[in-house]
Amino acid sequence: MITLNFEMYHCSTTQPVKVHINIDDEFWFTSIDGNFKGSFVVDKNDPIGYSTEDAELKEYLEGIGMYLRDNDAKHHLADLLMKKYGDNLKAFQFTNNDILELVADEDTDIEEFGACIKDHIYDDVAFESKLSVVLSKEGDDYTVDFDIN
Repeated sequence: MITLNFEMYHCSTTQPVKVHINIDDEFWFTSIDGNFKGSFVVDKNDPIGYSTEDAELKEYLEGIGMYLRDNDAKHHLADLLMKKYGDNLKAFQFTNNDILELVADEDTDIEEFGACIKDHIYDDVAFESKLSVVLSKEGDDYTVDFDIN
């Protein structure tokens, strides 16, 4: 079973709600702020990409779908960067959903490499939420940081 936890703003609220999802086969069992709201499934025919029969969950489903699409797009971006810059990049990891750490080869000039990534990254960005990128070099504490969106 896969578990997802995240916060999102619902409608015009000023405080985020805490979303907890347990994915078991094709069902995504969902709790909001500790209260079980129901389950949903992937539905490629639905404009949101997901559907539910649970009335309490329906009002949250569009926001959850947007979060999940953004999350997938962020992870896809990391994979694309590894494919494009695999000669210079050794690894990546998400420290949370909003921070992507990239580790460059020890022989890479990360100032120049960071500028190159910043100049071209929007060619591959397919999400609207903010993502902070932290580029470091293998065996060095110096970092180049920048934000996307």
